[in-house]
Parts: sequence; C-alpha cells; structure tokens
Amino acid sequence: MNKLAVGTTALLGIALAAPVHAADLPQPAYKAPPVAAPTGYNWTGFYVGGNIGGGFASFSDSSTVLATTTTRKTNANGVIGGGQIGYNYQYTNWVFGVEADFEGSSQKGTSMSAAAGVTTAQTDSLPWFGTARGRIGYTPVDRWLVYATGGLAYGDVKTTDTFNNAGMVATTSANTTKVGWTAGGGVETALWGNWTGKIEYLYVDLPNATFNSMAFGHPATISTHLHENIGRVGMNYRF
Repeated sequence: MNKLAVGTTALLGIALAAPVHAADLPQPAYKAPPVAAPTGYNWTGFYVGGNIGGGFASFSDSSTVLATTTTRKTNANGVIGGGQIGYNYQYTNWVFGVEADFEGSSQKGTSMSAAAGVTTAQTDSLPWFGTARGRIGYTPVDRWLVYATGGLAYGDVKTTDTFNNAGMVATTSANTTKVGWTAGGGVETALWGNWTGKIEYLYVDLPNATFNSMAFGHPATISTHLHENIGRVGMNYRF
C-alpha cells in the first residue's frame, strides 16, 4: 500500500506540474497576412485623342522685285486644333513614348514694307501642320506625368505678295510644304477610367520657303521662314 500511495502521489505531482512548465514554453507567433500595396497608375499602352489651342507665329519675310529687296516680320496668330495618336512604355517612374499629330490652323497675318518706290503687302498663313515626336517623361506622383518632347515638324506655308509701283499693282501667290523641327514639353494627368488630360507647349521651326514668280514683267523672289509658338490642351483615351 505504501508503494501504491507513493506512486500515485508522484503521478499527481507530475500532472500538476505539466501546465506550469507548458506555460513557460515560448508561444508560437501569429502574424496578420500582409496587406497588398495599392497598384499605381501605369502609362503603358496605345492612345488616341484630340486637342485645341492657339498658334502664335512669326514669319521672317523678304521679297525682291525690280532689283529692290524688302524685309519684314509678319505675325500670324490664330486657333489650332486636331488629333494625336501615340504609344507609351513605363519603366519604374520613367515613361518613354512616341506621338504624331495633325492640326488645322486659322493663322494668318499681313505686313507692309516699302523701298525704292515699291510698296509690298505680304500675307502669310499656315493652313495646316503636323508633328512626329518622341516623348520622355517622369511621374513624380501617382497619376501625373511631366514630359519633354521633340522631333519632326511639317506644314503648308502659304504667302501672297501684292506689289505697288507708282500705281501699278502686281500680285503673286504660292504655297509649299516645308519640313523642320519642333521641341517642347507638357504635363499630363489621369482623369477617370481610360481618359487623360494634358497641357502642352511646342516650338515649331519651318525653314525658308522660297518662291519664284513674275511681277511687272520681271522676276520676283519671295522668301519666308516660320517661327511658331503653340499652347494647347488635349485629352487622350488609352487602350
């Protein structure tokens, strides 16, 4: 009996001590599942859109008739508007792309000059133009893109000269498509859904367009060089 009592007492001691030792053991750590970070706006993809704005052109003009050459500046301001198509590729915070646009223009202006008894009135206009450009941008904050752009520019340069020589009047008119360059920059932001909006500035330079004609039965040479500042707003739809 004594042995049975001792054994029973020992088993009870072990059973009572087990919870105490279990409490002293390190407990497993349970962590909440990680919360996924929100995905930022991604600019990669094709897009199409439209734009409207203002063109502020300065034509550097010269004309030679009856051995008399005159030079002048012609300002031709007006409304521009058209459409664009392009593609962006985003790598980290950098965005690389290409864009082409085509614009109609109401820009038109007239200037006067006089030399050696010949008065010249020259009217310059830019009925349409377009660009094909590269773009490189950076996203400082989500849904905003700041970019620089530059490349090829082309346009229809049209000029009309009216010469007055002692009451005799002669008019010459011509137009040609010139190819030059453009550079600028802008800011674009994601609006809603697949739509984005932008504000953009471009400088366009179309080199000398030279026309040969006749006035008063003599050869006449007209030359004009376009310098253009463009400000516009636009919207794009991304696919």
